Amino acid sequence: MRKYVICRSNMGVHAGELDDQESTIDTKVLYNARRLWRWYSAFTLSELAKNGPVKLNECKFSEAVARTELTSPTNGFEIIDMTVKAREIIASVKPCVP
Repeated sequence: MRKYVICRSNMGVHAGELDDQESTIDTKVLYNARRLWRWYSAFTLSELAKNGPVKLNECKFSEAVARTELTSPTNGFEIIDMTVKAREIIASVKPCVP
């Protein structure tokens, strides 16, 4: 079972389902992932993972992709488990498309 997380790396901030079996120390594999370009929340990514964003019309999130690999040659990942509430709010944000 994959857990829904926010993952920050040198490749940006993403929300998606982390696959621990495919991930390694320097690569994290996310399914159904969205890149989070701009969001509004209390203060930190931890609070975003707990409560979700606010000002949904001003958030800029990508469309979800089926699978993405995030790499970090310096193993610089931050991975935060998300609450169901935050996941549902992020899913409700319309993708920012041209």
